[in-house]
Amino acid sequence: MINISQATPQAPSPPYTERRTSGRAGVLALALGAFSIGLTEFAPAGLLPSIATDFAVTAGVSGWVVGSYAIAVAVGAIVMSVMAAGRDRALVLRLLVGLFVIGNLLTTMAPNFGLLLTGRIVAALCHGAYMGISAAIATDLLPPEKKGSAVATVFSGITLAIVFGLPVGSFLGAQLGWRSTFG
Repeated sequence: MINISQATPQAPSPPYTERRTSGRAGVLALALGAFSIGLTEFAPAGLLPSIATDFAVTAGVSGWVVGSYAIAVAVGAIVMSVMAAGRDRALVLRLLVGLFVIGNLLTTMAPNFGLLLTGRIVAALCHGAYMGISAAIATDLLPPEKKGSAVATVFSGITLAIVFGLPVGSFLGAQLGWRSTFG
């Protein structure tokens, strides 16, 4: 009888430098996701006048574009994290990104203010769970001594969204219309 483990030897693991390079790329990809989430969260602040005009609502009502997102982040962080518990983190992360994209597409194409808010809420539901799961995955991608750096890199995506993404998003929104920023 043939021992299957002897008949099909496993390929040797790639050299450490190769794993380290792919790990860094993975952490940077997670940071890019955090950047996108941060931009989606904060960009409307510079776009509210355009949104109010486009949907013929008051400036105060347009503020719900920001408020609805914030409320949905708080609720979504709890609900999505509970739903994700015990599941494959990589799969959950992919599903969260997919839901986030759907929410932003709905926001971008919203024909009325109600659907705009719906899109914002859908995108926001992913925010908290994405940040937690992406931080956990990032720590698995780099060696133990780099775990802190991995988490810091992921969270730097939100900081970069505020510092660089928000002004660029506001500029694009002013030049090409607010929908371009979400697109």
